[in-house]
Amino acid sequence: MKHILTAIVILACHVAATAQTEKPDTIRVIENARQLQVTTSGNHTTISAITIDKEGNPLEYQYDISVEQASRDEKADVWHFDFPFKPNSNRGNGNKVSRDITGLKGLYWGWNFNYGDKGDIKNCFEAGIFEAVGVSWQLGQNGPSFDIGFGVGMRRYLGGDGMKFARQGQTLTLVPGEEPDGAKLTRARMDIWTFHLPVTYTQPIARKIDFVAGVLVNFNTYTKAWNRWELGEETFSETLKGFDQRLLTADIFGCISLKDAIGFYARWSPVPVFVSDKGPSLRSWSIGATIGF
Repeated sequence: MKHILTAIVILACHVAATAQTEKPDTIRVIENARQLQVTTSGNHTTISAITIDKEGNPLEYQYDISVEQASRDEKADVWHFDFPFKPNSNRGNGNKVSRDITGLKGLYWGWNFNYGDKGDIKNCFEAGIFEAVGVSWQLGQNGPSFDIGFGVGMRRYLGGDGMKFARQGQTLTLVPGEEPDGAKLTRARMDIWTFHLPVTYTQPIARKIDFVAGVLVNFNTYTKAWNRWELGEETFSETLKGFDQRLLTADIFGCISLKDAIGFYARWSPVPVFVSDKGPSLRSWSIGATIGF
């Protein structure tokens, strides 16, 4: 009989231990147990014991235990961190969606090809980071992902054919750069600084290769033009600010890259930075290299 009692105690402790959110039930001692039956259905367990009283009559004791056991496949909804050149082992498997904080993603350098109302503006470079910080949702370990983030970038425009940048009110213009005293214009450039809001979709196309497509929402917050002249051994320059550029523009871009490593991107900017009466309404497309996409 002691063996049956021991079995009841061990079984009750085991059932209580498997419940991650339940406290162990009270253990009762049943003397002179003749028969023990355990029935389990899902999260419900029934223990039945039959004993004989002092008068020889059978008595039945029955205990019901219900536990809620957390699924082993269930993952807590927590944040993980994902950075370039660092494998992320926290991503889910199968059909689980993992959520990651991303950083330093999409450092880029490229070359602009201006078209449209280009005039005397020459092509030049662009640089920045598409996603300095962001949030990524990925399906499984190697599935597609969706990102939204925040970045910063700069585009440079050059004045060509002896033209310099000038301002009339808040309007950008290009005028001949020769000064009356015979100074020679040696440099004319304009920089437009932008905050990026990228929305991207990444689709793996090979074991180590990803295709990224998305939209860049640009907040053009700061524009500066700079002209420099030389007169003999002397140089002097001027800086122009306060242009009335469009605050909000949008680009379309795509990228082929080694996973979290180097890649190549193409970007199309169909919306001009200036409206037609505030500056050249040129458009541009660019190609370049990116790291960490």
